[in-house]
Amino acid sequence: MHVGVILGAVALITLTLASWAGVTSRSLRNLHERVEGSWRQIEVESHRRRQLIPMLIDALTGRAPDEVVSNLVEARGRAQQAQGSAADQARLEDALNAAVGRALATGECTPGLKASGPFCDIRAELAAIDDRISGERRAYNADVDTYNAVLETPSGAVVARLMGLRPAERFESTRTAMPVPAVAAAGGVAE
Repeated sequence: MHVGVILGAVALITLTLASWAGVTSRSLRNLHERVEGSWRQIEVESHRRRQLIPMLIDALTGRAPDEVVSNLVEARGRAQQAQGSAADQARLEDALNAAVGRALATGECTPGLKASGPFCDIRAELAAIDDRISGERRAYNADVDTYNAVLETPSGAVVARLMGLRPAERFESTRTAMPVPAVAAAGGVAE
């Protein structure tokens, strides 16, 4: 009878540990998938922004200094080739955003360009995309924080190690939103 109790206790402990590992594993897998899904949304919006930049380049070509256009082309090229950590990609996206900001500011100072329909449309769409990227970045970082918090628990750390999961990196941006000129009450662009 004594052996039966010990075997029962061992079976109960084994069942409890297996159940705990299964629940923790499923939770970590779900959180990891959420982080990856949030990252894909950032990539989608970043891709949309990069797809608009050739139209901005066309609008600026011949009207803006060559340096502004070439910086925009180079920043877009580097951002398109971005691979690696979230920090690396954030750095490249920040550089692209700075180049876009300079290009838009140049366009605003170019009399024939700042009031043109295509330039205004591109500027508005870039601002909308920038807002969506900021929202997606906040969602991604929240998912990363939740995932990493679970990985820092003793049970999460053990199961993550067994699953080969590592902490996710936040997507931090040093930039502020792209400047969008204020619209005056008469419908024109405020200077």
